[in-house]
Amino acid sequence: MNERDQFLCQPKNLLADMVLLAFMNDVLESVQAGMGVLQLETIPHRAFPCIRTAFEAAQQALVLVTQEYYAFVGAKAWVYYCRRDKNWLALAKPEGSGIQSKQDADDWFEAKLQDIANLWDSVSNGQGKLVAQARIELEKQPRRPDNWLGKDLALAQDEAYRKIASLRKIQIDQNMSTTNRSIYGSLSRDTHTGLRINAEITFETYPNGIKVSFLTRDNPFNFKTASTSAMLSVEEILMALEYRNHIHS
Repeated sequence: MNERDQFLCQPKNLLADMVLLAFMNDVLESVQAGMGVLQLETIPHRAFPCIRTAFEAAQQALVLVTQEYYAFVGAKAWVYYCRRDKNWLALAKPEGSGIQSKQDADDWFEAKLQDIANLWDSVSNGQGKLVAQARIELEKQPRRPDNWLGKDLALAQDEAYRKIASLRKIQIDQNMSTTNRSIYGSLSRDTHTGLRINAEITFETYPNGIKVSFLTRDNPFNFKTASTSAMLSVEEILMALEYRNHIHS
């Protein structure tokens, strides 16, 4: 994708642009993986976890770029994901990480934030302070909903769509949050473990038991859901890039 290869972070928006780039990578890599699974025509629903990641990343990218204080909100997102990594490190203590305790994970987190603040200051003097400010703001936020914005992302997406529609001078569905929840719900259904039982089940009786067979699922529907959601995710990350380039460059 040329847009990713040509993407340059702006010094004043360094962390926001880095988060946007990470979202872009999530979209493109997850779509690529999901489309690979779709080639296995008998199990298109197994692409849903990849496509859900792409869909979620594209939606968050749209919300991020349409924030008025893009640099600051981007810093919040950066700190939020570092905090999540800290919690994971404290729990998992992965081999080779040097993390052996909760204190080690806390120290890693502090060093990570200081390092990125110093880096940001080195390319845009004074911007590094936003890291500490973002951390304070995150700590004030309630833990639900659990995201870097501290708001219902589906509703935030409605506002993002309105801003992008205004920029593009186009009309959009006024109930996009409902549509997005529906798509996300469909993708999530086959992402999590479940019974995955169809209405059509065959039974064969044997002297020592009953053989149960679940017939092939609604593959055309699953294929359409996955492929449409994948294309939508790519379109949305491109819209996010367009908005960022027009407003924040």
